[in-house]
Amino acid sequence: MKATYNTKKRGAFRFLVLGEKDGDFVGICLDLNIIEHGKDPQTLLVSVIDAAVGLLEGVRSKNLSDDCLNTPAPLKYWRMMEQAEKFLSQKRQSSQKRINPLFFHVTQQPYQNYSSLKT
Repeated sequence: MKATYNTKKRGAFRFLVLGEKDGDFVGICLDLNIIEHGKDPQTLLVSVIDAAVGLLEGVRSKNLSDDCLNTPAPLKYWRMMEQAEKFLSQKRQSSQKRINPLFFHVTQQPYQNYSSLKT
């Protein structure tokens, strides 16, 4: 896991959407500890991005500490991200314990790219 430090002026948030065993999905903004559940992965990703952008805008408008933009999710989600990235890079099935292959999406986007993720 590569550490980043976000500020009000620049930074990037990492997002992960995973399928769960029950058919639902979990969406995470790893850098802000935003975690949501939902039925549709695309809608969930947009919702988590909206929450991250809302928090960023709030921190900017209230001139809060940059520390508010650096509250990482629990380690288990970072490990899921590492597994997803490894799976994506290898593009092969493995008998090892890994993420649910139903759906996953990993993205890291600089602040200026959020509008493109929503389209």
